[in-house]
Amino acid sequence: MRGNDNAGAKAADHLDFAEGLLDLFDASDRRRGDYLERIARVRARLGDDRFYLAVIGEFSSGKSTFINALLDAEIFAASALVTTSASVRVRYGPAFGVRAVFGDGSVWERTAGAGEHLDGARGPVKPADGGFDGEPTTRQVREHLERTGVLEALTILTTDPGVAPQVERVDVTYPSALLETGLVVIDTPGTNSGDGEHGHAHAAIARQVVTEADLAVVVSAESKIMTLSLQDFLTGALDEGLLARCCFVITYADQIEPDEFDDRRRDAARRIAGPLSLTDPPIIFASPKQVVAARRGTLPEDGAVWVERFGATRRWLHRIAALRRPAAVADTALRLLQELLDQLDRELEGEMRTLEKRQHELDAVAPADMEDFLADRLTAGVRSIRRAEKRALTRVGDLTDSATDGTESAIRAAIAPCGNGKAIENVVRNEVPSLVRDRLNTLAEGSATAVTEILRRELTTQAEALRAAFTAEYSKLERIDAAPLTGDTAHVGLAGIVVGADTFSAAAAIGADDSTRDALSFGGGVGAGALLGTMILPGIGTVVGGALGFVVGALFAADITKVRARATEKATAPVRPVFLEAGRQLKDAVAGSADGCEKELRRQAAWYRRTYSKTIDALHQEHHRRQKSLNSRRDRVRAAQKESAARGRSVTAERVRLRTVDRLNTTDPFGGWND
Repeated sequence: MRGNDNAGAKAADHLDFAEGLLDLFDASDRRRGDYLERIARVRARLGDDRFYLAVIGEFSSGKSTFINALLDAEIFAASALVTTSASVRVRYGPAFGVRAVFGDGSVWERTAGAGEHLDGARGPVKPADGGFDGEPTTRQVREHLERTGVLEALTILTTDPGVAPQVERVDVTYPSALLETGLVVIDTPGTNSGDGEHGHAHAAIARQVVTEADLAVVVSAESKIMTLSLQDFLTGALDEGLLARCCFVITYADQIEPDEFDDRRRDAARRIAGPLSLTDPPIIFASPKQVVAARRGTLPEDGAVWVERFGATRRWLHRIAALRRPAAVADTALRLLQELLDQLDRELEGEMRTLEKRQHELDAVAPADMEDFLADRLTAGVRSIRRAEKRALTRVGDLTDSATDGTESAIRAAIAPCGNGKAIENVVRNEVPSLVRDRLNTLAEGSATAVTEILRRELTTQAEALRAAFTAEYSKLERIDAAPLTGDTAHVGLAGIVVGADTFSAAAAIGADDSTRDALSFGGGVGAGALLGTMILPGIGTVVGGALGFVVGALFAADITKVRARATEKATAPVRPVFLEAGRQLKDAVAGSADGCEKELRRQAAWYRRTYSKTIDALHQEHHRRQKSLNSRRDRVRAAQKESAARGRSVTAERVRLRTVDRLNTTDPFGGWND
């Protein structure tokens, strides 16, 4: 018992070690909870003083008959059909009861009444046919089971071809003397399913059940010891450690002649040990059918010896399960630990590869590349703005020429109807200034509208192109976990264009200054001007002064036609220089507005450059943080793997010791031993 206590302490230590590794998972990782739950189940197993015996065998190997003989009760039907993919656990209970869990999560359970106990002899249990039309629903199955007895319900759940595949687990309680000693028998589906779907499912069940069991009994018929299909199943489902938990029961042993036992025992050892790579595997010969026949009252005269021998087999199996339990539980704990380490190792390697890939991606999108990328697109954008500037200048020139011609024509049209000098003087003094002011105002407003539209459209186009190009490049960073691009990257500043418009509006105020108008009234000559806003023009005096001086001097001329012609000439002559100067300053305003557009585009490029550089720096910092964290995790996993390997060697040594004890104490091929 001291050895058992020591093995239990080792298993608990394995579990403590495994639980300590769980902080390598994120707190939100659901697998952390899954492993905690599994560790808790193994801890509970440590505190469970029952012994778990798994039974594995092909269909028609006598597996069900063997379990019935163990329990000394016929509760399992023998079936050669592929039916359930569920395990059936049989433990002690004061009454015969069945609890089934279906694939949809629903549960059905029933405990037998007083008249349903299986005491005494009874006939064989045959596979069930519930009489369902096609595959029934789970609800239909449960309703049908409510109308049956417990034994019939168990038979339907495990053998009915329409019901059994829907069952995930069956738990049975039974008042068996063997079970009352603390033994739990776990029946598994037949191994030779004949198809891939059932085969994989049955292999998974066998692996899980044997992992939970202290001892696994592999049942083979005497005429089919270790068939190729059974060999393939065992080597595929169980690894070396789980195979070491197996003992082998050869059924139908009553068909062997007594003088052939030694040869058949050696032959069985050769057939089992070689293919499974086992050394001296425990092998027991039995005839469970004779035990069942004794219950039915049909035991032949030569069958009594096999009933007696099976009693020894029961005791031997119980003893071996008890002996192997500490090592089996420790091995289960170690397997869970190793699975956890393997999981962490795979994840660690994957994360390291991902980190290396990210580093390559970071190297491929360095800030120097973005500097060239933005410089190329900025150069192209500035060129487009300057081409737009040329279009705007051409438009201002066209508007200026049109305004000049229109103003001259308007002055001629105003003077033409005048019949005397006084009328001409009135036109020149009062109408011409207003006319020039209106025409300059129209020129300024038209130029502002045209230039703003041309430059605004171009700046918007180039800013959007720059934004789209940068966003496409930045998305490469987002694929390596960069923060999403934030900020109003589509904003286009129009400050430069607005400044230009202020300059344009100054043209509309020419001649509005009262002092300028007073100067004109007194014959202010050519050179009088106005300084308004940011625009300096010769002023209305340029247009009025010369013509007014001529008219005043010719008030009494006889030929009014000549006076009118001369006055028109004097009044229109300065118009072109005035408008040309206005056009020149308007073009200067265009250049200023274009400079503003270029400045805005460069501002946006600078923002993109800073954003990209900051993002790259943040990615590098995060990369180094992850690398440091992963290196720390890797060191812990590597250290844990070394520790796990040492723990594994200890458990393996315990397995070898227990197998040696089994071999030394087994005195006959039926399970007898000497204490």
